[in-house]
Amino acid sequence: EAPKDIERNSIDSQVVSSDFRTGLPASLLQNRPDVLSAEMAFRQAFENKNVALAQVYPSLNITAALGLSSKNIKDFFKESLFYTVGGTLTQNIFQQGNRKAQVKITEVRKEQAYLNFEKTLLTAGAEVSDALVTYEKAKSKEATRQLQIESLQKTVDFSNELLTYSSKVNYVNVLTAEQALLQAQLSAVNDKLQQLQAMTEFYRALGGGQF
Repeated sequence: EAPKDIERNSIDSQVVSSDFRTGLPASLLQNRPDVLSAEMAFRQAFENKNVALAQVYPSLNITAALGLSSKNIKDFFKESLFYTVGGTLTQNIFQQGNRKAQVKITEVRKEQAYLNFEKTLLTAGAEVSDALVTYEKAKSKEATRQLQIESLQKTVDFSNELLTYSSKVNYVNVLTAEQALLQAQLSAVNDKLQQLQAMTEFYRALGGGQF
């Protein structure tokens, strides 16, 4: 984009109005690219097993009118399980063993894909949960921090009053009070920043943004 002015506002104007105390449905995780990829991989592995199972049995259609619709019995045994040359069984009968072994292989791959999908889903759930915990912790500091700032503001005001009307207080006391107030205000800004960052991470963990 061409250079342009960016409208700025204060961090206090950023409002995060979210209440997650009732929990979130796990189905929201399906928007995550890694969860979707793991799900598709599991589906592929599942279908690969079905294909391998289909290979174990010969392709044959039986109809009421013709019996064997595409082949007769002789061709069926000749070209399928009991393919013969010179009256002896050939290696085709042993292909059944290979096909059954392929079924077992696809079954293992399907199980691996399922476990990977489960792991990805649990990781996604943990990331969402961590983001919510971080947000709740930052949010819980808000009220306490505000009370702290109000108290320190009164300390600064009182120090200025004493500096004006009493000789027992010097300007160092005022500076110390103002420094404590500034530190509390900076901490409040950091608390707000943590809330916004937690919500950003929460959005990303649910599938928004880039992974």
